[in-house]
Amino acid sequence: MRLALLVIAAALAFGQAPKAAAKAAEPMDINSATAAQLSTLPGIADAYSKKIIDGRPYKGKDDLAAAGKANVE
Repeated sequence: MRLALLVIAAALAFGQAPKAAAKAAEPMDINSATAAQLSTLPGIADAYSKKIIDGRPYKGKDDLAAAGKANVE
């Protein structure tokens, strides 16, 4: 459940609507996902996947928001 929330938080942090985030087939661990895997998420392009990887490890959405361009609420 926590991983699913982090995936949705990632999509929200990078300006993606919640509806688009819900389209992700399976939750992924953003602390171990590859750049290619992260890039499959809605709204996560290569540049943002690199920011996510560079900011690891994440303990929660507040940590993840620091890698993005917007705050996660």
